[in-house]
Amino acid sequence: MDEQELEQRREQNRWDPKRQKEVPEEPKSSLPQGTIWLMTGTALFVDGVQALLLFLAIGTVADTFISIFFGLVFWFWFSLHGISFMSPKRLAAMGGGFTAELIPFANALPVWTTAVWYVISTTKITEKLQKLPGGKVASIVTQSKKQI
Repeated sequence: MDEQELEQRREQNRWDPKRQKEVPEEPKSSLPQGTIWLMTGTALFVDGVQALLLFLAIGTVADTFISIFFGLVFWFWFSLHGISFMSPKRLAAMGGGFTAELIPFANALPVWTTAVWYVISTTKITEKLQKLPGGKVASIVTQSKKQI
């Protein structure tokens, strides 16, 4: 090897940040763990307050307004994280939860907590499913979308 070839090889082997290949980042979860805890805690708190107000006899009126307000809060909160309610199962969970919270005495049950937990768990399951080989097809099937 002559000097010129040797110098070319050294140049090729030098580290250059422009030539460095980008390592693909793992997709971040749409719901961080802290947000999950806050959403669940908020739902538990709202359900507890509604049950308490019902037993104090002012809950039949106040619980309706609380349900409307927190229905919008949870919809906005999930929307901020890119979670849509346009799948039939999620729409049924949150819509059913909202409807059940408007019914007197049924709103003493932990309906918000159940609905929020359901949406969070289906979101996490779909995210984990998409990481598996062939998981994108499986997640489409579980979401009842017909785009295979």
